[in-house]
Amino acid sequence: MKKYLKESFDHKHAVDKDDPEVKTFLKLEEQGLSEVRVMNGVGCEKFAEQAFHFADDLVKKKTDGRCFAVSCEVREHGANSAIYEG
Repeated sequence: MKKYLKESFDHKHAVDKDDPEVKTFLKLEEQGLSEVRVMNGVGCEKFAEQAFHFADDLVKKKTDGRCFAVSCEVREHGANSAIYEG
């Protein structure tokens, strides 16, 4: 889980797949100026949803389906957070 979070969010530039400038962001990455992650939606709500689904799949695989995730909370700072419940 820690590896997934680090690779997906730590010092990364999250861009929505439908952003009209997604190609511009990817050019910045090609130039070594940014690490871009193209996602199906961005923002705390979408990050919580994406992390929830990753964690839920991981837990189910590690426990042969005996355990599962219930919710995921993402906090950017005190004024911006979200909880996703599966």
